[in-house]
Amino acid sequence: MGPIIVGENSVISAGAIVTKNVPANSIAYGVNRFKPKDVNYDFLYNSKMMPAEEIIEANNKFIAKFVKKE
Repeated sequence: MGPIIVGENSVISAGAIVTKNVPANSIAYGVNRFKPKDVNYDFLYNSKMMPAEEIIEANNKFIAKFVKKE
């Protein structure tokens, strides 16, 4: 494995394996795959995202279920 360059404003997805350079303004995913980022999509805010309270409630239910099984 050698040095790679991740271009400016690029994102590496979880679980991606990157051994080749990633161009600027791209999303890297899978094994050495990448595609241009959608300039109209915000990675921090998504209007279709669940409200934070619902996410917290679902997470707490999952934790309670997990704790019961121990």
